[in-house]
Parts: sequence; structure tokens; C-alpha cells
Amino acid sequence: MDKTVAITELQKAIHYDPGFTLAKLKLLEVLRFEGGNTDEVKNLLTDIKSNLSNLSYIDSIRVLATEKSIEGLYLSAIPYYQQIAEKLPHDRYSYYEIAESYYTLCENDKAIEYYQKALARDTNFALALNHMGYSYSNKYDSEMALKYFRRYLEIDSSANAFDSMGDGFLQPE
Repeated sequence: MDKTVAITELQKAIHYDPGFTLAKLKLLEVLRFEGGNTDEVKNLLTDIKSNLSNLSYIDSIRVLATEKSIEGLYLSAIPYYQQIAEKLPHDRYSYYEIAESYYTLCENDKAIEYYQKALARDTNFALALNHMGYSYSNKYDSEMALKYFRRYLEIDSSANAFDSMGDGFLQPE
């Protein structure tokens, strides 16, 4: 689904039910992915945190992890994502978020370990394929980087996939 459509529909849901905390959490996640730590994201987080009782246990943990990530405390976010992974061992996103935290901290080997766990749950997980390629690229392993960028391009023929492929070719051997 187009992210613009997702944002619009989530905003409509919140307009019709201002207490729909889960819709706010999903909107926060989409907005974070699209643009980072905007004031809207921070305001949503504050609102969601004051209504954690409206969320499931897992989603409450997700809020705490997201808060740490927004604050730039990626290492502190990892235990929250690990709790989710323990409760939902088949959930690709929890492993992906752990990998993203390690990736942001430039711990490429740990990032690769967790991207692999996410990909073990969904071999067509485009985001994980893309960032796995960048993790290998950061290690100057262009052969492995290109392997994952090619797979990403097979799954998602977006401009971003072509850009990633180009980045893979720019890395020194």
C-alpha cells in the first residue's frame, strides 16, 4: 500500500475516533519511516504514552522501544525489541528493528545477524534485503552487498532499489 494512502487513512481513523491509540501508533511508525523525528511524531508519541493502557502488551513494549529510538538511544531500544521477538518469534519486524538499531550504531556484524533472522522469517522482506546489502557494503564486502541488492531489486523495482544497486557498485573491492 502506498504510504501516502496509509497516512491519509490512519489520519481519518484518528479523526473519527481520537482515542484510537493503535491507529496513532501505526501513524507514528509510518511517519517515522517517511521523515524521521518530526514534531508530529514526537506529539503522537506523547499522546500514545499517556494512553498505553489502550494498547496490547506487545504494542506497549513497541512504544517504549520506539521512544528510545526517537531519542537516539538505540542500544536501549534493543532489549524492548528482543522482548517482542521472544513473545512473537515469527515476527520479522522485531528482528528487523534490532538489526536497524545495530546498523545505526555501526555494528554491522550484529546488524547482519539480526537481518538474517528477519529474512529467515520472510525471505522476500525487501527492507531487510536492502539494509543487509548496506551492512555488507559498510564492511567493504561488495560481493555480498551486491547479492542482497540484486535480491532487493528482484523484489522491489523502485527507484530506491536501483539506487541501492548503484551504491553497491560504488564500493571498493
